[in-house]
Amino acid sequence: MQKKPIYLSILFFFLICLSVGYFLWHEPAEVKSGGKPDYEKNMLDWVKSLDADSHANQTFLAFIGKSVRFSAVVTEIKGDSSITLQLESGKEGFLVDANFDVSMKKELGAVLAGDSVTLQCECNSLNLPQNTDDLFSEKVMKLGRCNLLKLSTTVPDLSKSHEHDTISVKSIP
Repeated sequence: MQKKPIYLSILFFFLICLSVGYFLWHEPAEVKSGGKPDYEKNMLDWVKSLDADSHANQTFLAFIGKSVRFSAVVTEIKGDSSITLQLESGKEGFLVDANFDVSMKKELGAVLAGDSVTLQCECNSLNLPQNTDDLFSEKVMKLGRCNLLKLSTTVPDLSKSHEHDTISVKSIP
């Protein structure tokens, strides 16, 4: 008779493990950064300080896995399986890539090169060239699990004369 409570507790433990495993298996993956960011940065100032830092890799290690909120201008849109916005860094040879999950393709459909965006991303890596003598080497900051918080599109104001390059800003929340 002493074995019955042991078997029941093993069965109970097994059922709990099975239900937790089922829940975790069916929980959707987190594809974007949300909540309160760990850091809020001005992208141009951040890139300038990293570019001037001789130990930028060591400095950037503090940001790895942390979320950062910033605003930047989109220079290029790339990708099929995932979407990457290349952002203006303000420094020649320094690229900033913001990667989005493919499930966010609909949200990013209105983004064009030249648009200003506010993003919250997770810092993934900073790739610096191994050889500083290489003229064609680029520094690349990679940000992942990005979330589009605000989009400000620049559209030409057609009510003005075509001789002037007047641009109005339309904000999309």
